[in-house]
Amino acid sequence: MDISLNWWAVLAGGALHWVLGAFWYSPLLFARPWAATKGIDMENDEDGGSVWMYLSGLLAGMLLAAAMAVIVGLANATTFGSALILGVIVWAGFNGGPGLANAMFGGSLKLWLIDSSYPLTSVVLISLILTIWV
Repeated sequence: MDISLNWWAVLAGGALHWVLGAFWYSPLLFARPWAATKGIDMENDEDGGSVWMYLSGLLAGMLLAAAMAVIVGLANATTFGSALILGVIVWAGFNGGPGLANAMFGGSLKLWLIDSSYPLTSVVLISLILTIWV
């Protein structure tokens, strides 16, 4: 198995995942419905997140992008369409399906929709970056 990774594309994908997450869970998008579903009072929540939380999110994004780079290479995805399909398949297998099962056994469908649509968007965009950035 000989796969060479485009580390600039991996860095871009990881950074995109991190920025998208910050935007996704901001008041501009889903912070309020997410917090309400989790029972968090955003007005009185003084712990807005530590530096370590944000750094761990960046590290997670980099690991996700590196793993996706390997998968894109193994799948030989070379077109926009193949990147899109690959991203959806990876999301469905590793996040969407398992997350839905968790939501059905005591979780919330609304929370699942918010939480799982973020990695869906992220994985598809990372797959596109890795496929198109040659």
